[in-house]
Amino acid sequence: MGKVLLDITVSSDGYIAGPNYGVYNPLGDGEERFFDWMRSGPEANRYNEYFQPPDSSRVVVDEWYEQTRAIVSGRRTYDIAGGWGGRHPLNVPFFVLTHTRPDTAPEKK
Repeated sequence: MGKVLLDITVSSDGYIAGPNYGVYNPLGDGEERFFDWMRSGPEANRYNEYFQPPDSSRVVVDEWYEQTRAIVSGRRTYDIAGGWGGRHPLNVPFFVLTHTRPDTAPEKK
């Protein structure tokens, strides 16, 4: 049997998004601070437009890229992220848990 690992950033109240979240403010007001570390490193550590970790955190992102085989997402996250343009930033298949299927899916970039 395969191993399942869960990994996510949440605030102390158990939510990822703050108030006033949406397509143009995906994490809500003030919540981007939970993810600032992912973009605070030197240019040499850039993986893509989302991940540029500091040297001390590079091992974490390396592990994501090496070990993640698929992503399971909620519908709200999928909608706010615009379906990641049809390709998740980790470049692995993603599955969306939802009661209603989206009318359209984004074209893969």
